[in-house]
Amino acid sequence: MTGVWQVTKKHAPYTKDSIFALGSPPHTRRYALAQSKLLATDLSKSILLTAQGAVQQNNAYSPYGELRPGCARNLLAYNGEYLEQAGLYLLGHGNRVYSPRLMRFLSPDRIGVFLQQNYNAYAYCNGDPVNYSDPSGNLRSLKQLALDTILTSHADSSIAVAEIAKKRLDARTTEIGKLSRKLTSIEDSKKELADILSISIQHQTKKITSQTAGKSLQQLLPFTGLNGDAHRKILSLSPEDINKHIETIKNKILEAKKIRQEIADLQPLLEIEAIVYLDAVRTAQEAVNAIDRQYWKSGYENYRIRE
Repeated sequence: MTGVWQVTKKHAPYTKDSIFALGSPPHTRRYALAQSKLLATDLSKSILLTAQGAVQQNNAYSPYGELRPGCARNLLAYNGEYLEQAGLYLLGHGNRVYSPRLMRFLSPDRIGVFLQQNYNAYAYCNGDPVNYSDPSGNLRSLKQLALDTILTSHADSSIAVAEIAKKRLDARTTEIGKLSRKLTSIEDSKKELADILSISIQHQTKKITSQTAGKSLQQLLPFTGLNGDAHRKILSLSPEDINKHIETIKNKILEAKKIRQEIADLQPLLEIEAIVYLDAVRTAQEAVNAIDRQYWKSGYENYRIRE
């Protein structure tokens, strides 16, 4: 908000209790020092309060910068700009004269009118003095408060979008994972049932001995006893039971095919969700970096002004 001079004996007559607004041009700094005033500013450097000893006066402005009646008149006023006694601002070190009462410049703009597509050559900040200022008199720029608000809002919305994209990506990944685990279970069950039928049919057709069939079943079903009741039941399956198991295998094949198709249909959507998420993360990171750059830029400007 403000900056403070180090008081020395040499400058004591001029600097006693002196505080001047940061970002002010040299001649306005000398004025503040000579008057020994405290000038409180907002982020746009508009003078909001003037204090001299025990006397304090508040300043208020119209949206276009006209000083309200009864407010303290200083050389610095709206957006920290030089204010003439006639109530005019000399923007750009006298480059163009701006009248806050008329809400317009007194001379046409030969540059910004083309750069910003502002077809009113006398308009101030293209009709948006709340969010913009025009210190040069030629080109509007975002006010610090508006810039901080926009950057923060953009960062917050970008992070929120990234979080939503992450949730969508996680949900899609979970969905495909469930289908993949279900497919694996069906494939294992189908293979086990097919192997059991193969052993039973080979045993009944005398292609393998009972001992070989028992060992094969023991490897396939280690939780059953060798040549026990479960093995004897499997090795003596009736034709009806065999047909039922064959029909079950066919159904599992169809079910597995259906799940594979579902996974194939979801895979492109998963890739899209991943791309959207990465883009959202990149956008959020750029928004956060913009805030960091603005923070360090503001810090550097304050340091440079102090120097």
